[in-house]
Amino acid sequence: MFDLVECVETKPEGDVEYTVSVVPTSWIRNGHCYWPHYSAGKTSKSVKCADAPDFDAWKFYPARSLGTFGNYANINRYTCI
Repeated sequence: MFDLVECVETKPEGDVEYTVSVVPTSWIRNGHCYWPHYSAGKTSKSVKCADAPDFDAWKFYPARSLGTFGNYANINRYTCI
């Protein structure tokens, strides 16, 4: 399963950045989305393969789910990302 999530990141200067991403549902825990420290290409592959998250090593951001989908292909039918 995959979720379309909106993550919130507060920058050191106080600016707030909102990002919408597709992630495996397993990357979401307790209102946070965990995100790996990988290159963009490796992260994209990790998402599509629904790799298990490393809750001890990955950064996490406050997040809310905008929708849950049965597989990665279904998300592309309903979104523009």
